Amino acid sequence: ATSATSSIIMKVRTDTLPDMAGATGWDSCDNISNGVDISANNCVDDGERYIQYRAKLTGTCGTSSNWITPELQAVIIGYVRYAATGTLISSPYKTGSAANALSKITWTESAPNGADIIFQVRTAPDSGGSPGSWSSWYGRYEAGGYYRNWQGQGGMYLGQTDGVDDQWVQYRARLESDGELSPVLSDITIEYGDKQYSAIIINDQTIFQGDQIFR
Repeated sequence: ATSATSSIIMKVRTDTLPDMAGATGWDSCDNISNGVDISANNCVDDGERYIQYRAKLTGTCGTSSNWITPELQAVIIGYVRYAATGTLISSPYKTGSAANALSKITWTESAPNGADIIFQVRTAPDSGGSPGSWSSWYGRYEAGGYYRNWQGQGGMYLGQTDGVDDQWVQYRARLESDGELSPVLSDITIEYGDKQYSAIIINDQTIFQGDQIFR
């Protein structure tokens, strides 16, 4: 709370270090206004972990010769932190033949340090035009594992390349974040037999945030 003869001036800055050794000096930081987005402030960089504020409280002598002092009752700083993990399961895809064999899974990703995108794939035989009993989720080497190479190096799990009971295909994407930076998945392609299909399931700029998918 302030009066006509008192004021509170707020400044804020961020840094990658807990001791704020790399932060901009206070004298170079612009003042901030109450309720305004601070991400555009000259001393704030999105993605830096540590934040610090400085409040300068000023009071002047009133007509009664008593100091009229301002009061700072609370400071609230809002921020966004990404969920540690997010999972997306595709629709089932029918390859068209019980003899089809999977050969490669590739995808396009933007994964900064501390973030990653990995996949699992499962298959099922056809049962009257619908998926039969699904297999376990497989990665490159085993059940419960993951495909980690976005270029598809190393191929698929052997049980998914034998051309037996793999007519239906489904994938599961797992996006991992350190909380500060989020990976972006742009598209995924699964190749099988002599054919190939591609499904773009997440547009550019799509992120997982707070366990929600934004397209």
